[in-house]
Amino acid sequence: MYGVASAGGVLSEVGEPINLLGELILALTHRPSDGDPVARRSADQRLLELLTQAANLLHRTSWKAGDADVEPIPKRVGVALGLALLSAPHLSGTLPPPVRDGAEVLDPPHRTPDTPLLISNEVLERALGIAGWEVDELREEVDRRAGRSLKYVRTASWLWSYFHLAEQPTFTLSRVLFPGTPEPGSPVCRRGGQLYLLSEVVPHSPHALYLPWLSPDPALCPTSFRSRTVDPSLRSRIGRGIGADDEEVSELLEAMVALVPAAEPAPWLAADQWRTHGWAGLTDLGPTYSAGDWLVRSLGVDGADWRAWIRVGPEGLKLKNAPEKIFDALALPRISAVSRLLYAALLASIHREGSIGAATLRLEDIELFDVPRHMKAALAPLHAWVARSSTARHIAKETGRPLEETSRLLTQIRAAWATHERTSWCGLPGSRTPSIQTLLLEHLLALAGGMRVAVRRAPDPRGAHADLAMLFAAHYLREARLERLWIKSMSDCPLPDRKIPPAEDIVGTWFFRALRRVLDETEKEGLPAQRASEA
Repeated sequence: MYGVASAGGVLSEVGEPINLLGELILALTHRPSDGDPVARRSADQRLLELLTQAANLLHRTSWKAGDADVEPIPKRVGVALGLALLSAPHLSGTLPPPVRDGAEVLDPPHRTPDTPLLISNEVLERALGIAGWEVDELREEVDRRAGRSLKYVRTASWLWSYFHLAEQPTFTLSRVLFPGTPEPGSPVCRRGGQLYLLSEVVPHSPHALYLPWLSPDPALCPTSFRSRTVDPSLRSRIGRGIGADDEEVSELLEAMVALVPAAEPAPWLAADQWRTHGWAGLTDLGPTYSAGDWLVRSLGVDGADWRAWIRVGPEGLKLKNAPEKIFDALALPRISAVSRLLYAALLASIHREGSIGAATLRLEDIELFDVPRHMKAALAPLHAWVARSSTARHIAKETGRPLEETSRLLTQIRAAWATHERTSWCGLPGSRTPSIQTLLLEHLLALAGGMRVAVRRAPDPRGAHADLAMLFAAHYLREARLERLWIKSMSDCPLPDRKIPPAEDIVGTWFFRALRRVLDETEKEGLPAQRASEA
């Protein structure tokens, strides 16, 4: 499948750990539902033990190049660190601290951002191998994203001022954003450029702010707000007030409004600090609440791009490729999108913790590593589409072929897709070809362990690195392709004796080496890198 080599990942190649990872995936697959809290708590304690064991093993066996000065730094690594260095000043200088207003919610405060480093274009060119014109383009992109983050704040401020919410109850705004809401509406609170409707949402995992399929009720999930339901005249007034057209206003509102449970909103607001403090906007990783909605939305009868792989030949309906390859082409962008949402949720969780507490996994992190559930949620619409009788009727009508023939072909495709998903995509460890489920879980565990260690590592005397490590990881993962987990030529962390790369910990592998080179080059210029504000 897409060139997956016939070898396992780190855990899959060292013998006994195959059983550990297999037990973990089986435990996740058969995790008790929320309806049985006693069994759920017991299972989660065992899951946390398995996750911790696997994460510790991955931290020992994944490639760690130490502090060796290796030439050259991979291009993607250099660009990600360049973006991180250019983004950091916006966190402390451009983006204001989020205004807290509206309903009283005592969410934890956010720590002060690190003082950004003062880095010249020439340093980035020499240390990271980025051309001068590329640095200028990266700076323009970062500035554009910072400007958009400021527009979120302006829009929220405009709405707050327009409805006089500083003096009056916030129920009016909830009825404006959600037409049809019964009187008197629900309270609303504001954090910077984000608006939160405190509603009767069933409390679940705060990770649902990034992974909408974790919500028990899709109609009341955090991402259920739709900007097009807002009165067009109000959208027009907002546009005039902030200088934006209707399309941009709709996009801004989609990224600003979320539903959180009124019973316990504090953990949700804490989990969303990744957005409220501008990190999501600057890195473009998890900037909107509705980014994952398309993954769980039902496909229409014309979905799955069927015209590209079903053709009418002299002998009837034929497939242009094997059903397995068709499934790969349809599934890959969906699981790639899932991985980016998981990255956002994972970094948001670590960002909320900061540099305090133990560098260990927590019970609430189990939802993040439930890869079987995430993959099943994203792939389910494909299986539902091919199984529906309405799909067969539509294709029969469009192609002019008998319904019996179309139904027979779709039945064959459905069986092939189900088998292929069970083996190549969601298979257990230990098989000749590792499944995507196995590789993605290994990678997430390695990334989480590496990030928690990195943000707690003692800083270089020349400059703090915790914020830069988070920004670097976010910028890199935003653009990283999922195929790098199994195609050696696409990975920045390959090993010569392995057919596929080890579980990728991009921060532990490259960040500190690349940053040290930047600091060394800055010292050669005679500029102190530590305090940009003093320069």
